[in-house]
Amino acid sequence: MGATDDFFEFVSIHNNYNTLSFRFFMAFSRFEYALKRAGFVHTPANGSIAQASIQDFGDLIQNSIDLNDKSIKNCADHIFNNPPNVLLQANDGRLHWIALTPFSRSVTYLIKCMRTTRNNLFHGNKQLPGNDITRNVRLISSFFPILDCLIESHPQVQGFFLEGLEE
Repeated sequence: MGATDDFFEFVSIHNNYNTLSFRFFMAFSRFEYALKRAGFVHTPANGSIAQASIQDFGDLIQNSIDLNDKSIKNCADHIFNNPPNVLLQANDGRLHWIALTPFSRSVTYLIKCMRTTRNNLFHGNKQLPGNDITRNVRLISSFFPILDCLIESHPQVQGFFLEGLEE
């Protein structure tokens, strides 16, 4: 049995968490795609990789999303109070997780929390011993109602998000 087999044997213990993580990863990636297709694109220089402009989208819809609305308030509050962690390297070279510092109670900050969490799931240490699976499940679960609200707030983004699903 190789190293990858050992890894997948370990993570298979947390199958519900893995399914939830995969669903979030797919939904948020599709959301970023829809943002780009709807024109919310940031390219640092001509010919560089197109990135979803979370800032532009968040600024545009900020006033149309009520973070105190009963359908998302508890989720938004949970994220603001328990933001995702980011991996930092200390001066001595060791890596450690710290909470993403809130810069505002805004739609843009919530989207950045989602992107950070997606990146953590894809690149991070989220399945290894010492990781708080319960915290991660609650955080990821809090994103779905907000993501639905974001998608539904902009008809063009919603159209691109759902494009091709009618087949």
